[in-house]
Amino acid sequence: MHGIHWEIYQRMSIYRHPSKCKLIRLTRSKSPIVYSYHMSGTTITSVDSMPDLGVIVQSDLQWNSHILKMVARANSMTGFIKRTIGFNSSTDVRKALYTTLVRSILEYCSPLWSPQSRKLMSLVKGVQRRATKFILGAHSNTLTYKERLSTLGLLPLTHRREVCDVMVFIKSKPIVHKYVSFPSRPSRYLRSHMLTPIRVRTSAFSSSYIPRLVTIWNQLSPVLRNIGVQATEKCNILSFKRSLVRATFVRFDTQFNIDVPCSWSTSCGCASCTALRLH
Repeated sequence: MHGIHWEIYQRMSIYRHPSKCKLIRLTRSKSPIVYSYHMSGTTITSVDSMPDLGVIVQSDLQWNSHILKMVARANSMTGFIKRTIGFNSSTDVRKALYTTLVRSILEYCSPLWSPQSRKLMSLVKGVQRRATKFILGAHSNTLTYKERLSTLGLLPLTHRREVCDVMVFIKSKPIVHKYVSFPSRPSRYLRSHMLTPIRVRTSAFSSSYIPRLVTIWNQLSPVLRNIGVQATEKCNILSFKRSLVRATFVRFDTQFNIDVPCSWSTSCGCASCTALRLH
């Protein structure tokens, strides 16, 4: 049996072309263990970042490189749309092209790399700000960013990423439940169907998917959490998503302020927002 496996391994293209292989060490240690790996007598080249299924993974587990490249691609696509159709098409056509060709780039695998720093959030948000001006044309000159979004029926990208975070949890409960849990009994701070908070010691971990999900989920209304826990079939999941999107639009209309970064996201990690959630 081992001989068969070795024969298959020898026939693999990765074995015949070791120069195509790259080595990346995923660690945040200041003095990582460095060891050279060889394949067919060739030393595998060590890199600080590499693409994996369309997402650039960095050795320090940061996503700056991916976000910068993603924003550049989205801006390039927006420019292509402007050069191709200009303002000779209707608002609905320009909106459809943006949501299909540009926003899809900005939301690919967003639960993995969703930025929490205001600098990166502003960088991603800038793509949609410029796109809404193009979609509405001359009419956009008298409108603020929030008014442009309301006119077009669009949500801020930060809000949409939070919806995506919750939907990944709903659709992948058996997997995500290995890392999160519901309290055995409700308490003063943990009410019905709230997730148990996770202790974090580093900013990198606090901005990752699981701790971020716990914060977003616990900020939902009890009705939404109850529907989400019971959503198992496809029709129930779709119904929950519609309810979640409606609730997100309400939060956008009542709380979003472009000049107040803390209103951009319910998972804001600043000291004041964290203290407010604890109380």
